Amino acid sequence: MKKNGKIKNNKLFFQISIILIPIFLLITVGIMWLMYSVSIDEYLKAQNVYIEDAAYSSFVRLNEILDKDLNWYLKYCEEHPDVMNEKLTEEESKAYNDFVDQLGHKPESYTDEVSGHSELIERAYAKITQNNIVDIFADYTLSFYNTKQTYSFIMDTSEQYMGTVIYAFYSHGTCKKTGERFDFDLSDHSGIKKLMNNPMENSVFERAKDFPDEGNYYICYIPIAVNGEVKAVFGVASNWDDFRAQVLFNLRIVFMIILAGLLFVIILMQYIIYSRAVSPIKKIQRVVREYTQDKDSGKVISQMTQIKEKNEFGLLSEDISGLAKEIEYYTSEMVKLTGERERAAAELEMAKKIQADQLPSDFPAFPGREDFDIYASMTPAKEVGGDFYDFFLVDDYHLALVIADVSGKGVPAALFMMMSKNLIRNLTMMGLSPKEVMERANQTICANNKQKMFVTVWLGILEISTGKVTAVNAGHEIPIIHQPGGEFAMLEEPHGLIAGLFDNARYTQYEFALQKGGTLFVYTDGVAEAANTDDEQFGEQRITQVLCANKGKLPKELLESVHAQVNEFVGQAQQFDDLTMLAVTLKDNRRDNNGDQNDKAQE
Repeated sequence: MKKNGKIKNNKLFFQISIILIPIFLLITVGIMWLMYSVSIDEYLKAQNVYIEDAAYSSFVRLNEILDKDLNWYLKYCEEHPDVMNEKLTEEESKAYNDFVDQLGHKPESYTDEVSGHSELIERAYAKITQNNIVDIFADYTLSFYNTKQTYSFIMDTSEQYMGTVIYAFYSHGTCKKTGERFDFDLSDHSGIKKLMNNPMENSVFERAKDFPDEGNYYICYIPIAVNGEVKAVFGVASNWDDFRAQVLFNLRIVFMIILAGLLFVIILMQYIIYSRAVSPIKKIQRVVREYTQDKDSGKVISQMTQIKEKNEFGLLSEDISGLAKEIEYYTSEMVKLTGERERAAAELEMAKKIQADQLPSDFPAFPGREDFDIYASMTPAKEVGGDFYDFFLVDDYHLALVIADVSGKGVPAALFMMMSKNLIRNLTMMGLSPKEVMERANQTICANNKQKMFVTVWLGILEISTGKVTAVNAGHEIPIIHQPGGEFAMLEEPHGLIAGLFDNARYTQYEFALQKGGTLFVYTDGVAEAANTDDEQFGEQRITQVLCANKGKLPKELLESVHAQVNEFVGQAQQFDDLTMLAVTLKDNRRDNNGDQNDKAQE
């Protein structure tokens, strides 16, 4: 392709790049996502032991405080959240101290020693229990996570109070108060669901988004069970947003390094592709374009040897050199073949002319004869055909009529046709009857017929003065006859064997009369079997109809009418067989003299 007089090159590098770069980037993103996921997973798994230690250390102390009071404490927090969010008052502290002095020791459980006392003592006992829990959270949680954002909480999981805060402690800010609820949907927390379904689990870990506070948290849950049923969960949550941000930052740096590497690879790839592929292709393209103009194979071979690449393009240059040699060879052979085809065409044309010269073609054929009119034609399917017709005077009173169809087409059929035609003419001119002519001709053909060719023949000898026709039919088409005052009709006659296959064949001779003013029409099977594009044949019936529609016309006009109707019927279909026809009209000179012949023609 040329543009403004220059060759427009395809951008091979660009075409490769738009395929490879997206794939490379996609792979890079996939690898980075995998690195991110693995880094986060491994980091969080590494935190398990620390989080679990902090949680269990706190949970052991929690159990020491709530060993016998757990159920009461949870219920009190559910029913009196406002009280649990108030600080211990001096009144409550004094009343509790007096109660202890009276008891003689600190109460070991609500059920055994506090239950039944005043509401003031219950409230003070609940607040002091909560303060002990606060000390546990502060001591153990901060000791493990003094540099992290850590959230410790006890959350109610009973059906009525699901998500209610029993107590929460946040190492870096404020947190929810007792009685408040987390923005919590149990379906989003597989760890808690697992504990509730299996209270015997020691602990489970879960990754959560925006729970218990905004951000990303890794949480260890420990079940708080009463009578085998999980009433609450104790959780220690570690915020890992800082680590996540650091991982993302590191991945961005890695990504920039990869992009820089990709740019370097692209530049290197462009150099390699240009030097190892594009440059040889441009050379090959230029040489091929020049070859289309000058057809110089030597120049192609010389320039292709300059491509030294040890890859497919080097092999391609060698193949092009070989192709140029082959093209040069086949071009010379084609020139020879073209000359031979031209000679063959000229010889076929000469054969066509020779064949045409062998058939009577000058009309009127017998200018001095006023007692009959005759006309014949042959249209070969190829340059030369296998059909033939012949007519000649045996003597002044007898006219021989021959029409035949040789098997096959082309030059072999034409040679066989010429031999058969001359043989039949020579035997007829010897004065033999049609029967004797055909039997001798058949024997001669069979004796020298190694190719097993054959010929169908209709031979008739017309006695001009009387109209008597003595004939033999050797497997040929049935003649069509018209008598004065009637229509064209098929002639009933005996058929014999085709000539050329059986050397002992015998033929039946028969006679019929052609009346003065009558016409005899003979033809080959190429007329009847002419087919249209629907593979429908013209047939004898249509031939007869055309002849009847043109009765009274001269033989030449009859043949032209039949030929025209066949051509119209066949249309665009290919002609597969020779079209050969012969017609003879026996004139009635008496009527011609009386001026009645024209009237007869009108009938």
